[in-house]
Parts: sequence; structure tokens; C-alpha cells
Amino acid sequence: MGKVQVAQGRFEDGLSNLQSALSRAVTLVERDPANGLSQNLLAELLQESGNASVKAAGAPGISRARKVELLQKAVADLTRCQEKLHSKELERVPRLQLAKQRNEVASALNEALTARAKVVGEAENEPSKP
Repeated sequence: MGKVQVAQGRFEDGLSNLQSALSRAVTLVERDPANGLSQNLLAELLQESGNASVKAAGAPGISRARKVELLQKAVADLTRCQEKLHSKELERVPRLQLAKQRNEVASALNEALTARAKVVGEAENEPSKP
């Protein structure tokens, strides 16, 4: 549901629902760390959350501080996703699927890092107000 809400431009609702889903997935993984399906679900939700945060940060009318916050969350989620995709718990996932997802996450992480650097750089280059 969160993914659809983000696609509709309802960013705060979508991000909130994705965060709730992420919390539930983390709980599942903590209960049974060897469960590859739960591990895969967590990786997918981290990827969706990161992508949604990048998309929300690019929406018109978002303050610079909120953009930085969203982009930092995107970087954190996508970094966790990358780590999860390289974990031994996902060894049973088909290699082609895993390789595709790893490439998508690496690209999204690069986009988030670039966007964050741009926003932070713009703030540093802005003249200070007396």
C-alpha cells in the first residue's frame, strides 16, 4: 500500500506505511533469522523504502532540511538492503534475481548519495543571511 501511495504523490502516508511494513519484517527476521523468505522480504522493503524516500525528496515544495532527512534515510535503507542482499541467508534466492536486485539497489544508492551531496552542497554555497 505504501508503494502505491508514494506513486500517487501521497508521500508522508506512503512512507509511514512502508516504515510500518519494515518494522514488521524486522520482527519476523529477528524471530527466525534463517528464514530466507523473511530475509528477502526485508531486503525488498528496504529497497522500496529507500526508493520512496528519494522520490519524496524530489517532490516540489519540500524544504531543504526535509530533503536532507529523506535522502539520509534513503542512503541508510539502501545500504542496509545492500548488506542484506550479500548475506548468507539469501544464498537460496535465484542468482539472476539477486544480481538484478543488487544492481538496482546499487544504482538507487548512487542516486541517493548524489542527490544528498547536491542538496548539502547547495546549502553550503548559499550566502549566509545577516
